[in-house]
Amino acid sequence: MRRKEIPPCTRECAASGRALEDGERIVAVLLPHETSAHEWTRKDFAADSFEKAPEGAVAWWSTQVPETPATAAATSDSLMELLLDTTATAEARWDAAERLVRKRRVILERPDAKDVKGVWLAKICESGEHVSLPNPPVTSPFGQSGKGKPGGLLGGISHISLLFFVVFSGFGCASLNPLLKPTKDVKNPQPINDELPSAAQMVEYLNDNARRINAIQCNSVAIDCKQGNQNAPGLDGMVVLQKPNLFRLKAKVLGQNAVDLGSNQEEFWYWISKADPPYVFHCSHAAMAAGQVRMPFPFQPEMILAALGIAEYDPNKNYEVKANGQLAELRERVTSPQGKTVSRVTIFQRAPAQAGKPQVLGHILYDEAGKVICSVQVQDIQVVRQTGAVLPQKVVFQWPDQQVEMVMRFGEFVNTEITPDRSAALFSRRDLGSLPGFDLARWAPDEPAPGARGQNP
Repeated sequence: MRRKEIPPCTRECAASGRALEDGERIVAVLLPHETSAHEWTRKDFAADSFEKAPEGAVAWWSTQVPETPATAAATSDSLMELLLDTTATAEARWDAAERLVRKRRVILERPDAKDVKGVWLAKICESGEHVSLPNPPVTSPFGQSGKGKPGGLLGGISHISLLFFVVFSGFGCASLNPLLKPTKDVKNPQPINDELPSAAQMVEYLNDNARRINAIQCNSVAIDCKQGNQNAPGLDGMVVLQKPNLFRLKAKVLGQNAVDLGSNQEEFWYWISKADPPYVFHCSHAAMAAGQVRMPFPFQPEMILAALGIAEYDPNKNYEVKANGQLAELRERVTSPQGKTVSRVTIFQRAPAQAGKPQVLGHILYDEAGKVICSVQVQDIQVVRQTGAVLPQKVVFQWPDQQVEMVMRFGEFVNTEITPDRSAALFSRRDLGSLPGFDLARWAPDEPAPGARGQNP
């Protein structure tokens, strides 16, 4: 089947007819083509002229008018002059440096003990020359962390990457297992009564489900999301997971690669096609566990596996059980990547659930002040035929602060055999090797390997 390509920017506002300027914020809209089944019709609206999508629109998203080659070259040269101007203000030079990073002309290097305190180095890719920069301003993502909203490098990825990575702080908040009496009989598990279960019972029920799974795959994952009243283009993809912590999700928008998320024994990573710049962001699990990683959103990679019932819970951990009417809450304290203590609550229905409905109704993640970070509602479940393991089929996520809602629908999960060779290729970001990397632990771009080559995802 021939794939429909997304047309380039029209550079004209469909509402007013005026020419759109380079870098101007716009809303792009796709509509069915009037005469061809193999093409889309694209309309672009100035951000202040867009009220609602035209009738019949199949997708729309916020973006910017790309620079023409001549404008981009002139802008890049002007930014380089500003970076080299030692009489300019720190704010101006840092703004130039960050924009040149996006254009892949500069690499920012973190200072170490041998450098002057507070001084960063900007390496010019063409010449290899290093330029000293003063202490970054607090408005820069390389300056003080944890204050205000992310800007600079991460400002351009806030919509979809926030969506995905706040998702996975709550994606441990998915249906893990029905509240079943542990049994060797996977075909006829016995529900317990509606009395308040103990923490040990609830943890054992979750672990019982996890033990039934080694590696699973779903070739049909549909993701729909909205922020406020704005709908984002739908994503379609696939996901593969293998115990203890191997994970890969790839998704497309309108047939084009859009998202790549993964985790192996050493690290996790993500790539968003519309990110600016288009880095492959990555971080080691060791750095994440140390609680010192700067992230503009709450994220716990191990919760991805917990979401699908693969992760096993520590039976020796201190849990709290609370009754809430006909519900039972399993509460635990966990540490965020920023080193802060947050509370994760798993909500069970105390009475046996009806067939096809979840016993685990949802999860809530709270911050230190007791404010909801993410809430999740599990609406439908499925049972793996070979093992009786229970996995989610439809999950609804909500993030109050971001006004974001996302619905994930999973097709059939199946057990899969993953050979060592396939595992090494699948759970690796080697196929993203042609893209620039950014280490979240160091908060700096990767140093490109000499002669490194790769393949686009």
